[in-house]
Amino acid sequence: MGCAIVLSPFAPNDVDITDVIVEMRIRLKDAQLAVSKWPTKWKIVNDNELPKTKTKKYIRIGLSDVLLMNDGEKNVLSKLPSKTRVDWDTISGFRFVLSCYVMFMHIGSTSSWGSFNNLRGFPWHVHVFFILGGYSMALPMNPAIENKLKYFKARIGSMYPMYLVSLLFGLVNLLVVCRPSTFKKEFNWDSQPNDLFTEDGELAPLFCEGTVATPTSYWASLFLTVFIYLFGLAVTPLWPLSWVLGYYLWFNSMYYQCLAIFPSMYNKLYMKARKNTRLLLKIIIFFMALNYLVLLVPWFILKNSGGYNHYDIETGEKNSVEDYTDGSLQNAWILSFYLFGPFWMIYFVIGGCLAFLYDAYNPTGRDNAHIWGLVADGCTVLMISISITFVTQGTAANDEVGETFFFRAEEANSYLDNQSINRLWDNISARFSCPLTTLWIFALSTGEGTTARFLRGRFLVETLAPNSYNCFLFHQMVCQWYFAATRNGQWWNWWNYRKTFYWFSPSPVPVEWYEYFYIVGLTVCFSSMMNILVPQLIDNVGKLKRLVLNENYIDSEFDTTELLIEIVEDMTGIVPKMDWSLEECGLGSVGVPVITARINNSLSTRNLKVTVTATEIVTADTIADLVDVVDNAILLAEADGI
Repeated sequence: MGCAIVLSPFAPNDVDITDVIVEMRIRLKDAQLAVSKWPTKWKIVNDNELPKTKTKKYIRIGLSDVLLMNDGEKNVLSKLPSKTRVDWDTISGFRFVLSCYVMFMHIGSTSSWGSFNNLRGFPWHVHVFFILGGYSMALPMNPAIENKLKYFKARIGSMYPMYLVSLLFGLVNLLVVCRPSTFKKEFNWDSQPNDLFTEDGELAPLFCEGTVATPTSYWASLFLTVFIYLFGLAVTPLWPLSWVLGYYLWFNSMYYQCLAIFPSMYNKLYMKARKNTRLLLKIIIFFMALNYLVLLVPWFILKNSGGYNHYDIETGEKNSVEDYTDGSLQNAWILSFYLFGPFWMIYFVIGGCLAFLYDAYNPTGRDNAHIWGLVADGCTVLMISISITFVTQGTAANDEVGETFFFRAEEANSYLDNQSINRLWDNISARFSCPLTTLWIFALSTGEGTTARFLRGRFLVETLAPNSYNCFLFHQMVCQWYFAATRNGQWWNWWNYRKTFYWFSPSPVPVEWYEYFYIVGLTVCFSSMMNILVPQLIDNVGKLKRLVLNENYIDSEFDTTELLIEIVEDMTGIVPKMDWSLEECGLGSVGVPVITARINNSLSTRNLKVTVTATEIVTADTIADLVDVVDNAILLAEADGI
């Protein structure tokens, strides 16, 4: 299919056809025209070159012969690298759904959720985050990364400011519970009967114990905790050195490790495997097999480990403390397995390979692209069906003897004891679904099907999805504040509500199931507020710097396009193209606060205050659209005479 382009009389004489093609592609995307209907050949012509009828209507039949655009002639696009279309809006919406699943795991008591609590035994979302991470970073198909350290620092820089803010809130919440006056030098690996209630049935006071490495020292525990989290090291083998400052921030530590290997991984794939569908499939299958090996070996080694003997297996009654046993060794092994970075990197590598496979296969450029909508919807139905099966198994409490469930190995098919084996099985069984979730991501990326249409809904994409990363970072803190506000100041914390085994998170915040929706709403609102306040904070730091250095940023040679390209390159380590979205640049919800601050900092001078909001940035579909947003903001600032 070809397209003849007639330029405006005011167009410059030296216009580049490649620039025109990029602009036309943006317009076709805005018009939501199916990619299969996009022209594959383009030619700039004068209006008098086009054949017309007597009534001045264009004659399209035979036009390709008149303009010499037959198949035998080389098309200008053959000189350009082909670009596979990805529905980033669908991916963005999917990422927010995953963040909601994260919050479901941690909000609402076990008894309140009833049978729906069984879904917490199927945490499929965790490994999907890593797959999406590698997938989203690799899919723009940039040239090989030359400066690996710069790339790593740029990627960390876009994530770290909001992570640092979450650490600050987490530290404040920690100090509510853990102070020198509440510190106990007696250390326990497992929960104790009087953690939450005293022997008289009264609510137990706030308390804390030391870390595994420093069980008798408050100040050593506090210092090591702050140090470990500041540098993102709360993983194996360093988890025994710190308290759990952020219950779920281990994910950031894992992700930093993935970022460290990404440049080398990407360069290898780019040089050796790009466009090689068969080789990419072999690599993915290899890592899928390695994943199963990594999961099965620890299971068969640890599945018969003893627990802490908190319950009498025959009667289901709780044992006295004197009858507890020492299960700390197997507990430490299971936690170390869970928090071991290289085992999670497998999914990150699979995601990177999947991106190259998507680019090589180019599913949206084929005539049967709609088939991938059926595949995506099929995966959705299968995941929902599995979830329904989990829910319909019934409800069991810790003291129910002989209660069994489907989909569980015999060693993990009792909720009496040992809980850490149950957690090991939950984690492993969810990661078994890696082939299905990987196919799901591939199919959703095409934007075809009912699931994709739902996920790219405007409210979901423009209002909720930009808060995905912040919801992950802040939902613990919001839960703690909500619980204190609605439970007479009672504080949900790691020690009073710790699990029966040593883990990085306590029992879920014990609110009613319907309060989950209140807390999610509050978390989204708080996350949105942080997307506004954090850029302002960075902006104020930038103002102070400019004041000290007497810097002015805007001059007569100012060019918005060059500025934005420079900012994106500095944040990501890659040079973007004008028709890329923020998702394609790897900034999405993670980088919005930082890029907002960087733009405002770079544009503002003492005499001209330019403000671009996070909302305006999110609604810009491409870098070219973002240039228009910034130019409009500059015009408004100049018109206001600030």
